[in-house]
Amino acid sequence: MKASCQEIFCAVANSLGLSRMLRHRRRKDILILMYHGVVEDNAPFKRWTHLPASRFAWQMEWLRRHYRVLPLQRVLAAMQTGSTLPDNTAVVTFDDGLQNTYTRAFPTLKRLGIPATVFLTTAYVGTGKLPTSSRIFLALRSSRLRRLDLRDHGLKDFQFDTMAQRDAVADEVRSYAKNIAFETKLALLNDLEARLEVDPARYPEYADEFRMMSWQQVKLMQQSGLINFGAHGSRHEILSRLPHDVMRSEIVDSCEEVRRQLGIEHVTFAYPNGRRQDFPPEAKQMLQEASASCGLSAIGGLCSTGDDVFELKRVGVGNNVGRSRFAAMCSGLGVR
Repeated sequence: MKASCQEIFCAVANSLGLSRMLRHRRRKDILILMYHGVVEDNAPFKRWTHLPASRFAWQMEWLRRHYRVLPLQRVLAAMQTGSTLPDNTAVVTFDDGLQNTYTRAFPTLKRLGIPATVFLTTAYVGTGKLPTSSRIFLALRSSRLRRLDLRDHGLKDFQFDTMAQRDAVADEVRSYAKNIAFETKLALLNDLEARLEVDPARYPEYADEFRMMSWQQVKLMQQSGLINFGAHGSRHEILSRLPHDVMRSEIVDSCEEVRRQLGIEHVTFAYPNGRRQDFPPEAKQMLQEASASCGLSAIGGLCSTGDDVFELKRVGVGNNVGRSRFAAMCSGLGVR
């Protein structure tokens, strides 16, 4: 309902010309879009992070008509030197490094000639392993049971019948798991899978939509000249929740792995989760020490040339964003 109301509001705003006026007024600002995954239109699940392929294609076509889409590195260079960028400059980014970025997003980007930067969760690239949050989601969808008692882990005794209820439980458990140590998270995940009586090796076929790319796929995209790569932490741990030495390892190890695999000197970086409370000031210093060239957040908004390049705002695009809302969000309207 909330998404529908926002879409209606944005449709009215667009019909009155407000989005176009705001886009002109903020033409010197920089729009950095944040995506995650792209799936088939008839995918048997819905996640905010996974856009239908036709919607993503329309958004890229619209973006090419109304913006000058540039590589992130060119925009960073202009921000650091004070040089002028074209009006209505935009940047396309993807977090995580899901393999459907290669199989579905990349063909659209190639067709339209749109550059993008993909931030890799390096410990999962090329392994075929599922991140912990994805395993929670898939375990609840795969189980034949209708109850999951996690009170001994500080959660609840959950009961569920419909797939929507299972997805809601998965969201609650995933939210909780984001804020605990990695080893504690693994213990929770192992207990969850055991209690739900599921075998991770037998998750449904659409589990592949949550797996990361191989390094071969990464290198093929890089060779196209359109796609650049940065780091997104080793295991997608929220930096502010980590001890100082573990946080440094998450940052440095992921930057070094991207540098080693792809021969990149100055690696770009996107903070896992990316809210303001998710990366402390020390993280920025660690990025600079690791020769990273920037830090992209998930804080909503447009950027200006004088902004701190280690706390760049982005506009996150999820699968609940329709045409009217996308046009409005790109202008900065209703972005948080």
